[in-house]
Amino acid sequence: MRFYQLFAVLVLVPLAELALLLWIGHLTDWKVSLLIVIGTGLVGSFLARSQGMQVMRRVHGEISEGRMPADALLDGLLILAAGLLLLTPGLITDLAGLFLLVPVSRRFFKRMIAARLKRRFERSFGSVARSRVIDAYVIPPSDSEPR
Repeated sequence: MRFYQLFAVLVLVPLAELALLLWIGHLTDWKVSLLIVIGTGLVGSFLARSQGMQVMRRVHGEISEGRMPADALLDGLLILAAGLLLLTPGLITDLAGLFLLVPVSRRFFKRMIAARLKRRFERSFGSVARSRVIDAYVIPPSDSEPR
């Protein structure tokens, strides 16, 4: 993570959270701000738990079928990130966490992450990754061959 990104995460986001909570508290009452933060946290943690369990069932199902559960694991990673955002007090992080829990918006982030990983892989390995195909098969030993 670059310095300015770390600065934004550790300094600017908490300042924005505080400013938003103070503004809402000024418009209404500080109790309303507190209720909103607690409410979004409770609703989000319930959604994160239920969706996390669904993802775990998908992972187990895909593994039992002999498939790699890459899509389900990425869903699980994003749901975990949503849960962490929901644990952080504040409205901005709660809204970001709730946004990650919505399957439609999560698909957007999955495509974005997959494209970034693909670019990084192609940058690291270049065209070699596409041009070389290794094909192999296993010949089982016969009874007459020593093991």
